[in-house]
Amino acid sequence: MAVSDIVANAYVFFFRKRWLLFTASGVIILLSLISLQRIELNENVLSMLPDGTGEVVADFDLLQKSPFSRKLIIQLRGRPGVSEGELIATTDKLAGLLTPPFFTRVIAGPGVGSWQNLLNWLRDSQACLTSAEDLYAIQQRLTDEAVRERLGQMRTLLVSPEGMAFKRIFFVDPVGWFPVYLEKLRFLNPMPGVRVEQDRFLSAEGKNSLILVDTGVDFTDAEQSKRMLADFQEMTKKVVPAAIEVMLVSGHRYTLANSDRVKEDLAIVLSAAGVGIFAIFLIFMRTWSELWAFLLPVAVVIIASAGVALVYQPVSAITLGFGAVLLGLTDDYPIHVHAALSRRDRPPAELLSNVVPPLVFTGLTTMAAFVIMLFSNLPVQRQLAVFSLIGIIAALLLALIVLPHLIRTTKTQPLVTVPDRCDRLTRSPLWVILCWGGIVGLCLWGGSRLQFNGDLKEMNFVTEEIKHVEAALRDTWGDFRNRAMVVVEAPDLQTALMRNEELFRYLQPKLGPERMVSMAPILPSAQTQESNRDRWQSYWSPDRIEKIRQHLEEEGRRLGFRPEAFESLWRQLNTPPEKITVESLRVAGLGDLIDSLILPFEKGVQVVTLTPDTSEIAALFEPGAGSPPGVRFVSQQRFSRNITAAVARDFTIFFSSSLAVVCLLLIGLFRHPIKVLLALIPVGTGLISAAGFMGAFGYPVNLFNVVASILIIGLGVEYGIFMVSRLGQGKDHITERAVLISSLTTLVGFGSLSFARHPALNSIGLAVLLGIGGAAVSALVVTPAFYRIAWVASALSKGDRA
Repeated sequence: MAVSDIVANAYVFFFRKRWLLFTASGVIILLSLISLQRIELNENVLSMLPDGTGEVVADFDLLQKSPFSRKLIIQLRGRPGVSEGELIATTDKLAGLLTPPFFTRVIAGPGVGSWQNLLNWLRDSQACLTSAEDLYAIQQRLTDEAVRERLGQMRTLLVSPEGMAFKRIFFVDPVGWFPVYLEKLRFLNPMPGVRVEQDRFLSAEGKNSLILVDTGVDFTDAEQSKRMLADFQEMTKKVVPAAIEVMLVSGHRYTLANSDRVKEDLAIVLSAAGVGIFAIFLIFMRTWSELWAFLLPVAVVIIASAGVALVYQPVSAITLGFGAVLLGLTDDYPIHVHAALSRRDRPPAELLSNVVPPLVFTGLTTMAAFVIMLFSNLPVQRQLAVFSLIGIIAALLLALIVLPHLIRTTKTQPLVTVPDRCDRLTRSPLWVILCWGGIVGLCLWGGSRLQFNGDLKEMNFVTEEIKHVEAALRDTWGDFRNRAMVVVEAPDLQTALMRNEELFRYLQPKLGPERMVSMAPILPSAQTQESNRDRWQSYWSPDRIEKIRQHLEEEGRRLGFRPEAFESLWRQLNTPPEKITVESLRVAGLGDLIDSLILPFEKGVQVVTLTPDTSEIAALFEPGAGSPPGVRFVSQQRFSRNITAAVARDFTIFFSSSLAVVCLLLIGLFRHPIKVLLALIPVGTGLISAAGFMGAFGYPVNLFNVVASILIIGLGVEYGIFMVSRLGQGKDHITERAVLISSLTTLVGFGSLSFARHPALNSIGLAVLLGIGGAAVSALVVTPAFYRIAWVASALSKGDRA
């Protein structure tokens, strides 16, 4: 049994049981409304990222593990007149208030005693740290002249007012070879703009302090982020004077900004769409029964929202923002059903059965385009696909089963023949086609300039305040939050450390300590430590130790040093060297760096090196550049480039797949190549016009324009099917008025998205507004013009007779 027969029989069945149909429909809508009360929204960028496998997913996972990606970074800036002491005191007060449950660990400085712990660790570990180059540097510091100069400098410092501070250093390092090892520590400084004063992080000029905070609040949790930031604001009001500015940077602020913006946009967009569509209803209304054709999409949006919430939790707020689009997308079906039933030259069941084929085929073509999106790697695109599919199915069922029983048909209206209508629309078909060709040509030129952009920052809403704080942080401390990561992986720590050493040897001559953060200089592999230890012990033979002892004591006596002043050195040289381990580094106060640069993962261990995120450094890891094998370069810039490539790839796949499926469905419907081509005119025009205007005015294709392209294909072919059915088959129930109204409501739905300030919503609205505008005009004017050309009419006539 054909679908049209099923729909006609359903109409007859429910004709005397309308109460059952209306009750069932009302219950479904009511249950959907109730379920919406429990819907959980997600306004985070994660829904815009691939969640499958592959390079992009792996890169994003690593970027989320970068040292400062999940920390709260607080900068206190003293205005003119604020002393360094006042700034430090305020920093301590604020840091003292940052306590659980929201703030789990606060770092305002390296920690009391950290410097002494680090010196002790260097003393105990130097044998395992000393490379051949280091040993040569130490030899130069042990010459007679170098020892004499060192002891003379230390005597001068020890009798100075600051002598007590240097006394501790002298007893640990009387010979002065620690600078050789301190050079290694320079590779552990991720913030070159930081200096330490009174055990607090300060900027070089002393006008800014820094607090790093760990939190148990996930930056994707908008509600908890809101509570945490509100708590932080209350704390700053209590202890921070007006003369000190507090600036906070964290992923939580981005989440909250996007959450607030999306919620505001949802209210604006849905209100604008509802008002606009109702205005169209008032303008074109002929009977009150038409009101149902405009109210039905509201029920569709409710059902679709509840349906997608059953499949996905949480639901992306971008998906619900798409509800405005669905309002304009799904009212096409009730409008065409109403247009068919508004004439009474035949029984309603027959009129209804006649509208089913084009209506169902338009629904199938649109759904086919969205089905392809179900295979996307992006969660938000899959959600949009499910949301749209549920909405389209609900709209078709409500339009074909429920709506006919709500319409009170009017008196018989005179039929308008195809030639009469075509005469009015296309009195000069050749001129129409020529003008259309000129516009298409200009759009093709503009489309040649179209670019793809995968920068996720441009898909996030960022307030001016956040931009200001980011710039201040970057100017003061350097761009430490956006460093690139060079990652080596291995099944165990020692193998990973060996590979990390190889990476360090490759990068060191090219970057140096100012531009690179690496664990390699202070955590060598066990193999390297053993080699260093053997070299150290071979060098410090008993004869050499005795010779150095005599020289130091002789020079020391001349300058007033007692012999026991050098006792710590002899104990150190005679004590078996300690191996360097992760645990010993934690004791030395380097636990935070260890945790940020040595990462466990499912297959073993990852060791991270940080570098600036520049194209120059990225080029060092291109194929053929000579970088060590098994090294992965990860950066925001590279990630954006990969996303851009993924967007371009997805655009090509979805575009070609959707177009192929649509063409197959059109062939199945019309079974005539000319009719298929005529039906594709709105599709082609819509895609070309969208690409042309976006390319000409510099709007790039992003993640959400992929959705836009599918919508243009689905809606454009819908207009094409109705117009070709109207022109080629003489279906009097499908009129230009219905196409015009449906396209206007769709444009209003998408146009409402242009009021959104969130980039993702706005980009969908802009692209589809341009595309559907071109598709609607071409369906109403260009398709009839082509039909009016003699050879097209002749070909269609022959095809019909056949």
